[in-house]
Amino acid sequence: MTIQYKSLEEICCIPRPITDLPKLLEICIDRLNDAIVITEAEPIEKPGPRIIWANKVFYERNGYTPEEIIGQSPRILYRKDGSTYWNEFEITPIANEKGWYTHWVSVQRDITERKKIEHQLHQLAFYDTLTNLPNRRLLSDRLNQSICASKRSGLYGAVMFLDLDNFKSINDNYGHKAGDLLLVEVASRLTNCVREVDTVARFGGDEFVILLCGLRQDKKDSKILASTIAEKIRAALAKSYSLTLQSEVTVEYCCTVSIGVNLFVNHEVSEDDILKCADIAMYQAKEAGRNLICFYDDLRSQNLTHERVSIMNASEESRPPFPPFTAETAAQKVRAAENAWNLQVPEKIALAYSADSVWRNRAEFLQGRDEITAFLHRKWAREWDYRLIKELWAFHGNRIAVRFAYEWRDANRQWFRSFGNENWEFNAQGLMQKRHASINDLAILENERLFHWEFKTPRPDDYASLSDLNL
Repeated sequence: MTIQYKSLEEICCIPRPITDLPKLLEICIDRLNDAIVITEAEPIEKPGPRIIWANKVFYERNGYTPEEIIGQSPRILYRKDGSTYWNEFEITPIANEKGWYTHWVSVQRDITERKKIEHQLHQLAFYDTLTNLPNRRLLSDRLNQSICASKRSGLYGAVMFLDLDNFKSINDNYGHKAGDLLLVEVASRLTNCVREVDTVARFGGDEFVILLCGLRQDKKDSKILASTIAEKIRAALAKSYSLTLQSEVTVEYCCTVSIGVNLFVNHEVSEDDILKCADIAMYQAKEAGRNLICFYDDLRSQNLTHERVSIMNASEESRPPFPPFTAETAAQKVRAAENAWNLQVPEKIALAYSADSVWRNRAEFLQGRDEITAFLHRKWAREWDYRLIKELWAFHGNRIAVRFAYEWRDANRQWFRSFGNENWEFNAQGLMQKRHASINDLAILENERLFHWEFKTPRPDDYASLSDLNL
């Protein structure tokens, strides 16, 4: 007997009769990840068409048995346990040979997990991870909307810039967990002090911004309303906090806040200017004694010469000491630059540079005060809780060499210590005309930090230098 082997191609080409096509189709449909439901096309009126068939996925996903579904209205298409979920539907009509619709086929895809991921990404993009308040990006969007709405309605809006007083002390005395708990409670109290149409945002660190929308058409009335809300906030935040650090450890803590307020209307100024003016007013409240409310308009009406107000319309000026430098005047220049950067007011810092000043910062090249100001805003939007120490390295004529280190953290609470060297060149008026900086970042643990003075203030005179810290 001779056995003849057929090739694979010949075997595949042998026709095989399908004995049970409906069963085969049902098995295939049950292997899908989508739920499929077939209903009658009529009647349109109540009780409506009936379900005549559903695949296995539908029953497993919704918790029903065939006996509970067949013959029922498709309005029953919710889960038996009452849980909510996201469904993506595709409904197709089926027509007979005469073109009349006889059935509807619904293909349902569960997209609940996709929606959860979309929500998580949205939260990460627009909300602060600690307090769940809107972050800077969402605040910017809402402020722009409020500016446009004010232009249409003629109603004033207001921005409040808030900074917690002596926030550093809670971290120093009880640890950063206590500081985080305080920030969360502050966020809750702020939210309870404003209307639903207003926005409470965390700006970074211990700074918050509140956007008040649609106040009044009269400026005086708007100021009274904003002042009332600000005072309500000041009183609410001044109440004692009970912070539970562990199951049996509770800390009682008191905290005050300095508030700067700026009114705006009719799209008169830019978003950055509105925030900048509120920030200036807030620092005036701090320097006037803290736990105070200060309106930017009050500073203007008093014609204050405070440096944070004068920076708004400052012109070219001289900055002593002038070159050629001595050891004493070079050290003064270095300390003045350090103090200015720790205060973090980009517009003021830019005034220490000539109008055509040229920078190289890492791999970035800048020219002029506008580019310097924009760079510093970008820098401190990324580098949180920034603290800097500079130290004179060398000097000659109109040039100074500096070494520096600063500590900061990113939005994910990863801390860094950045080391660098700078070469400065000054013009005859004492303005810096060239700055070249090389910088390296070193990731550190939070307990490895060495710079601990109050945020956005100069380093205390008795604080250690880089040499003292062996850096």
